[in-house]
Formats: sequence, C-alpha cells, structure tokens
Amino acid sequence: MALAEFLAPCVIEAEIHALDRALVVISVDPDLGEPIPGDTAGPQMRQYADEARRQCVLRQG
Repeated sequence: MALAEFLAPCVIEAEIHALDRALVVISVDPDLGEPIPGDTAGPQMRQYADEARRQCVLRQG
C-alpha cells in the first residue's frame, strides 16, 4: 500500500473536522469574519479564516 493511500482517509477526516469546527464557530457568532467588498444589492458575503487549522469559509451574511 502506498503512503498516499494510507494517509488519504486521515487527511479527509482532518479536513472534515476542521470544516465542522469552523461551521460551529460561525453558528455561534454569525457576524464573525470579514465582509467581502462587492455588490451591495443582495446579502453581503463574508469570509471566515481559521489560520490555526488553515481553513477558510465563505458565506452570505
């Protein structure tokens, strides 16, 4: 078994865990994150970045 095949499930699980934690943080504080400049006609997009987990989430605010 190649090392990449062995590590793939671990990497995927870590990515899912990081995304889950980011979504929990955003659900607790919906105003968290930086506004993304752009069209003001609709809901504003926001970006939340977790530098410790190297995770970035874009969402409508």
